[in-house]
Amino acid sequence: MRPSSLAANEVQSSVKFEGNFLSRLWGEGGQRPGEGAAADGDATLGGLRVLATFRRTYLFSLAVFGLAAVLVFSQACTRASASSAINKGSDHVALKGYDVVAYFTEDKPVKGSKEFQHEWMGAKWQFSSAANRDLFAANPSKYAPQYGGYCAFGVSEGHKAPVDPSVWKIVDGKLYLNYDAGVGQEWRKDIPGRIAKADKNWPKVMKE
Repeated sequence: MRPSSLAANEVQSSVKFEGNFLSRLWGEGGQRPGEGAAADGDATLGGLRVLATFRRTYLFSLAVFGLAAVLVFSQACTRASASSAINKGSDHVALKGYDVVAYFTEDKPVKGSKEFQHEWMGAKWQFSSAANRDLFAANPSKYAPQYGGYCAFGVSEGHKAPVDPSVWKIVDGKLYLNYDAGVGQEWRKDIPGRIAKADKNWPKVMKE
């Protein structure tokens, strides 16, 4: 239930409470303020003061509760939006600006440039040439690294991890990157097994 719904329910409960309070205070069909003796009037006024004080305290608590609920909800949305299926920096540049097409065409990691940039999946992909940029734009899934460019070994273990663009391997026409040389070596000990585990984990890991 969203914070606005919770607040509405609380206000309805407050109205019902006040109605029941007044019914008990005056009685079913009893005297209203000013209709009875002075003592009764004083007692009634005292009761109303208690009710007013209670209401102010209750509404203040309700406001605090509503604000807290909104803050929690906003933080949850922020966390959700912060998660990304693409390994990108705070500037939204994918893979530290490396040209993913160059792994296939030049058989090595090559740094890209802002001059040759293409936006895909909420990230800015940079390339070393217009030709590479155009190849990627025509078929992103062919050149984009697996698991959004996160560490292939890490995903096989069930979590995201950054990568070193110089630690890479193309397997069956797909690009895989790893955290560092040591992790890459460990991943190479059982590439089919690691890929199978990562493929299974990725749908869940990508949302984290």
